Amino acid sequence: MGQRTYHNKLRRYQRLRQKQTEQQYEYLTERHIIRPAHPKYAVLNHFSHVANNVYNQGLYRARLV
Repeated sequence: MGQRTYHNKLRRYQRLRQKQTEQQYEYLTERHIIRPAHPKYAVLNHFSHVANNVYNQGLYRARLV
């Protein structure tokens, strides 16, 4: 009886893990919230702004073609 219980738990875990793996691929980005009091906030804010500008420039140039 103990062996059967172990296999049932193992199968249940594998099903749950498969669902989690399938859900992981639905999200292609991560979100990290960094508060203004964080020591690296100013640097990260600057690079985020620059990255957004680069993306917008690329999109603008791609649409011109």
